[in-house]
This record gives sequence, structure tokens and C-alpha cells, in this order.
Amino acid sequence: MEASKKRKLGSGEAADAPAQDDTKVLMRLLEPFSRDQLVAILVSAAMQHNSILTEIKTMASTDVVHRKIFVRGLPWDITSDRLRLHFVQFGPIEDAIVIMDKATGKSKGFGFVTFADMEAADHALQAQPHDIDGRKCPCNLAATHESLSSSRQRAEASYQKAPPPAAYTPPPATTYPPPVPTHAPALASGDAGPPGDETDRKLFVRGLHWDTQVETVTTEFAKYGDIEDISVMKDRQTGKSKGYGFIVYRHQNAAKRALAQPMKLIEGRNTHCNLASQPTRGNNNHSAPGAGHHHAPSHAHHPPGPYHAPPMQPAYPPQMYMVPPSYGMPPPPYADPAAYAAYPQPPPMPGYGYPMQHPPPPRQ
Repeated sequence: MEASKKRKLGSGEAADAPAQDDTKVLMRLLEPFSRDQLVAILVSAAMQHNSILTEIKTMASTDVVHRKIFVRGLPWDITSDRLRLHFVQFGPIEDAIVIMDKATGKSKGFGFVTFADMEAADHALQAQPHDIDGRKCPCNLAATHESLSSSRQRAEASYQKAPPPAAYTPPPATTYPPPVPTHAPALASGDAGPPGDETDRKLFVRGLHWDTQVETVTTEFAKYGDIEDISVMKDRQTGKSKGYGFIVYRHQNAAKRALAQPMKLIEGRNTHCNLASQPTRGNNNHSAPGAGHHHAPSHAHHPPGPYHAPPMQPAYPPQMYMVPPSYGMPPPPYADPAAYAAYPQPPPMPGYGYPMQHPPPPRQ
């Protein structure tokens, strides 16, 4: 009796166990699914099963893009140790660094914090803005850099339809040296000027390399002033740069200084920046009416041709080209040649296939 129960139990467990080729069948079923459909399935499964959620978080934590945050609005006198001391309350930290100005040795107003796991980074993002030495400091993921402002979303929607810049490496002969800042350090408060509207402080930069990170762009554009927000747009499928990004300065004067030198060398590529509110000048379709076009006056001289040549005057009177009728019945001058058909024509001369053009000379 017990043996039969054990045999039934064993057979039932074997029936519930997955077959060896179930993985192949599952992969074949999921292959035609789109990315959005797969994400929806994973989200639904993770919300119902904690083991799946834990597995997803474990795999995501191995990538630094989910653990590294960008902090802006820092005090000028902050140090990397002070930045680490503030964010260690959210979890273990692998690295914390404040970007310093080489000329003054003071903070440029932003830095980066890399946590040991993704959950600590999430806690830090949820607790923003952070109060650091009396200043409100927002933060976000350094790699994806998803902005929370609606203005960025509108600006991104206007540019994402444009094709990415061609993968072009300029020859050494046309490589320009890095721009040398000609302004005073952006740390001086007297040179900051009024903040101004965001449309006058937000720049659009294009021509970036596919592997360019936000840290590299930040280092280049921080030369001109304090940065309030910066982003490099990423392709969701490849995770690489789309070749363009946005920079929002804290003050309008800093944006003007950056625009004074629109071409900048970033990782060996010549990039170009302009106000995000203005379209790029890749073509001249939006030129002023009449610009670049010269309209000739209506009385201008046209070259001779089949449509503009003046009527030519005959070299001889029309009578010279008409076949004369029989003697005694001359047609009226300038008559329609069709009317000549009613008159008999003289016979042709021997040896010629055409009627005479002139009457024979009188005999002597």
C-alpha cells in the first residue's frame, strides 16, 4: 500500500517537473515578442514573485549605470570626503568625488557618487533634494540622466526625429585644439549675472561620440560657468549615446560664454552647440524671404532662343518665295499660299523636278 502511494507520488512529481527542452520552447515563444511586451511580462512576474524581483535587482546592480549618481548644486568649498559623509547614510559607497577647478582648487558645483548596490542609489534618489551645507542639491543617475522637467521632454521630442550625426572622425589636418576659456572662473559670484529664463540658459550640443559619457561633457562645459543640469541622450536598445545632449547653466552669462565658442573638441570630435530653443542651421530652408535669390527685372534682356528671339524680317519680299501662277492671272501680293492651289501651275522645266521660281528672260 505504502509502496503504491510512493510510486504514485513519484510519478506525479515527475509529471510536474519541467521537460528538458522547455527552455528552447520558451525561447521560441518569446522570440517574436517586442521589447515593450517582454518588459511588461517581466514587470508583472516580478511584482508577483519576489525571487524574480531579487534576480532582476541582482543583475542590475552589477552594472555601474544603476549605481552611479550625479549631484549638482554643491557648495564651492565642499570636498570629496564631505560628499561621501553625506551619502553614506543611504548605503555603502564605492567612490565619491567632487569635480574641482584646476585654476582655483575649489569645487565646480557638482560631483559623482557610486554606491555598492542599486538599492542604496535608489534611496538616495528618492531622498532628493539633499541639504548639503545649507544648499539644496538635486541628483539623478549619471548614465541615463533622466530629467524630471517637462521642458527637457519637449526639447528631446523636437530633436529625437533628427538622424544621429554621421560617424565621422576628422583628419588630423582639420583637428582644432581645445578652446581656451577667456573668461574669469565661473566661481566668482560677481561675474555670474542674473539667472535669466531657462530658454536663454539651455544649450543643445550635437556631434558627440557614441561612447561619450555625461562626465566628459560636464568637464568640458563646466569651464564656462556653474551647470544646473546636463544630459547625454542614450539609445534605449544599445545604451550608447545618440550623439547629442543638453546643458542648462545656472546663469545666462555662462551660456553666452559657451556660445561664444560654439565648436568644441570632445574626445577627438568637433562638436557644435547652440541654444536649445533655436533650430540647428544644418540647412538654409528657413532663410529670410528673398535671401540668396536675385530676381531680374521684367525688362531684363534675355538671350536669343526659340522662345525669346525677335521675329526675323525676310531678306527679300514675299513675292520672291512664291510660285508664280499662269500668265494673265497674278495673285494679289502677300496672299495666302493656300489660295494658289486654285490656279494652274506651269509645267516643270526639263531636267528639273521643280517649277520655275522666275519667268524666263525675254528673247533678244
